[in-house]
Amino acid sequence: MAGAASLDSLFQGLVEDEISCHHFLVQAATTTPPPKIHLRSELNNWTALRETLQALAYNLSTEDPWIRLGLPKDEGGAPTQELIDQRCNMGALLMTVADAETWTTEDVGRAKHFTVLLEKAREDCTADLGRVLRECRRRKGGADAVPRWLEPSPDLLSFFVQRSTQDDDKLALHLSNLPEVALNSFSKVVPMETCRTFYRLLNKGGTGCTELLNLLQGSATMLWAPDDRDVFQTFMGMFQKRALTSPEPLALTWVIPHAPFPGCSSPESIMELWTHPIFSGKWKALVKKVEFLRQPTRGVFSGSVAPLYHLKSLVLVTVSGSGMCEQPCMVQWRPTIADFDSGPAIFVDCTADDLQTTHRTILRTSVPSPGSVEWSGPVRSLNSGRAPTLLVYRLL
Repeated sequence: MAGAASLDSLFQGLVEDEISCHHFLVQAATTTPPPKIHLRSELNNWTALRETLQALAYNLSTEDPWIRLGLPKDEGGAPTQELIDQRCNMGALLMTVADAETWTTEDVGRAKHFTVLLEKAREDCTADLGRVLRECRRRKGGADAVPRWLEPSPDLLSFFVQRSTQDDDKLALHLSNLPEVALNSFSKVVPMETCRTFYRLLNKGGTGCTELLNLLQGSATMLWAPDDRDVFQTFMGMFQKRALTSPEPLALTWVIPHAPFPGCSSPESIMELWTHPIFSGKWKALVKKVEFLRQPTRGVFSGSVAPLYHLKSLVLVTVSGSGMCEQPCMVQWRPTIADFDSGPAIFVDCTADDLQTTHRTILRTSVPSPGSVEWSGPVRSLNSGRAPTLLVYRLL
């Protein structure tokens, strides 16, 4: 019994290391409901081993060698030979449990067949690696580098429009428009096709960046910062030359997603643990304003095959060749659930289905009395899942 527990502990550590090293692969392959990861003592048949393999992003039913190893060849970072070998070796190691005496001959045959498929996938991926890397480099500098879906939430868009003070300000943030916001009703919002042109030029390198700067000259523009470090550095180098030498004003505000650590509620604490290439010494003289949005926003971002709604924290970094530098600050861009006239209140977080029942229950209680409660809301909860409702009862 102690031996089985020890094996389970070792096996669990092995699986956790694999998930930690290839977290994004495992996350991207997760299905609903997710496959179960079995302990070593539970791997007594092919079904249990297959579920564990699927939970680790291996695909047993595809003919594509890349997908079989759970490797993304068309999105994410460029694959490497080391990554191919790691995935193949891990799969082969898991196959060794099929030697147990409890396995049937049929299940052992299935495991051996998949071991052969893993080695075949290693050979095919290795042979195809050069072509895939060339394709990655081609996408890096072309239209494919532009996200298919990328847009701020409607309430964040309203905030950006309100904070824009100049008539020639440009908000080039919509590469998609899933909520079908009437973008043409905002004079400062750049149309989607023009936005895509901006980002396509941004990813083209020298000549593309020069053309983009010509389009942005004389205005203050807000753009999403590119994920690719080389693309960002190339553009900033050309922006610096233009901003410091051109007589026309040129200002740009980068919108940069970031993930603050718990307890980091000030610019100093956030920047102590998180950084970005924009804050390197090379561009320090250009950074005029750093604004961390206090509340996160639920924007639309590109997944491998579909748009994803992600709750992200954002920082706005304004760069320019002129003007005074300001201290980094926190910006409260929308009211929090506690922003209302002072006085005692009851907060009730419940689903929309329970709204009426919850309301009646509150009114039946002796404290507060029915006449002392004012219904406020309901508004969407900031602390719940897909369709919760936050009800605020205010004592008068």
